Amino acid sequence: MRAGASIAVDAADRRRRLLLWASWGLAAAMVFLLLRTWQPPVGPEYAVCLSRRLFRLPCPLCGMTRAWIAIARGELCAAVALHPLAPLVLAQAIAVWVAAFFQIRSGRPVRIPLRLVVANVGVLLALWIGRLVTGTLPI
Repeated sequence: MRAGASIAVDAADRRRRLLLWASWGLAAAMVFLLLRTWQPPVGPEYAVCLSRRLFRLPCPLCGMTRAWIAIARGELCAAVALHPLAPLVLAQAIAVWVAAFFQIRSGRPVRIPLRLVVANVGVLLALWIGRLVTGTLPI
């Protein structure tokens, strides 16, 4: 009887995790659709980036929000000009979301590989330094 109860709990937990997974996907899709309609004001005084507002120093992610807005509108060249890694980061986010489905379905915990996180941070920092040095960060 104990083993049967354990299976029921596992199935209920899996359903709860799948519902949470689907909710995240739906929320992300809605945000992506909303980005199509948002026209952020231009200028450092309107920046979403806290680093840019407080210290007048763009962070490694500066331009990413506007790049994702451009992607949502189908303007890939504009997105790459705003932040060259925006399409890659978006593709990785979608891939992680899809992989999470298979991990949940198989009953495994959802994990993002540490190597992926470290590699992304390293590439973002390298790009940021290069853009700081060359003066090509978006305004």
